[in-house]
Amino acid sequence: KGQATMAPHQRTGGADLRYYEAKETQDLFEPIRVALEKSSAHLFEQDKVRFFDAEITARLVVVFPPAQKINILLLIETDNKELSLLTASLQQFQEDALGKTAKDPPIVRIPTKLFKDYRPNGALALILRQLFEWKHANDLRRLDLQTPSRRSVYIDLFMGITASLKSAGLLRSPVIQLHPDIPSDAAASLRATAERLGAQVGGSASDITHELFPFEAPEEADDDDWFRTLERSGARSLVHWWYFPDSHDAWVPESDAGDPEPAPPHSGRWRVSARWLLDSAKFNEWMNEEDYEVEDDAADAAASSSSTKA
Repeated sequence: KGQATMAPHQRTGGADLRYYEAKETQDLFEPIRVALEKSSAHLFEQDKVRFFDAEITARLVVVFPPAQKINILLLIETDNKELSLLTASLQQFQEDALGKTAKDPPIVRIPTKLFKDYRPNGALALILRQLFEWKHANDLRRLDLQTPSRRSVYIDLFMGITASLKSAGLLRSPVIQLHPDIPSDAAASLRATAERLGAQVGGSASDITHELFPFEAPEEADDDDWFRTLERSGARSLVHWWYFPDSHDAWVPESDAGDPEPAPPHSGRWRVSARWLLDSAKFNEWMNEEDYEVEDDAADAAASSSSTKA
């Protein structure tokens, strides 16, 4: 399951500016920058990606904790650095407008992993390209994602980006099957939750992406902070907190984390507890399935029970 011993760390679904400030991260944007120059040269060269001015960055200083010690008031020197900071701003907007505390968000958050797809034809390249095109079409001098009065406009932009990601085959809404052992009243509630999040319930066996099994909350809460280590870079490690979305993954001191754990192989549909869907609704973000996988014995027992009832 991972480790359960670590000094307390703040968990947030916002952007980690320290990560996006790092040169190693900015270098990852080079393939995207080249692709943008080729595909959207008239937009990219016109703007040089200069979305931030002193007024905007001053507000960003308020949004991002000073403890991160990121001087974002400095003039940005390279296109890759600006692309990196822009991506951080997009991530922070998702937390503010579509995160756990957002009121009635109209769409689910774009998965964090797509913002780390640095391929020239990948998800992040599509997101940034559509952003430039939208900015140009609306004749905007700058993008200020932190202005509350324009939040609904930017939400519409994210809705369009989400649709484009789906059309490009880079994002897919879950197709869910509810196990027969889930009580009818709970099943009805789960169905409504899934549909509200844009998932499909039911379909042909080959289309099912997630099979949900009954979930019973433990009588006593587990106070341990379970996590698993994803990767290591220098003196820091990236950890994933169990039962928190990937947007809450955090870079922590290497001494606080264990060795990176390789992702287990997976194929076919996910067999997860119904808590996966409930937590997805709680955070308005599709949760990491590995945290909710049903053990084979439990799944087989449920299947046997269902067959017996039949």
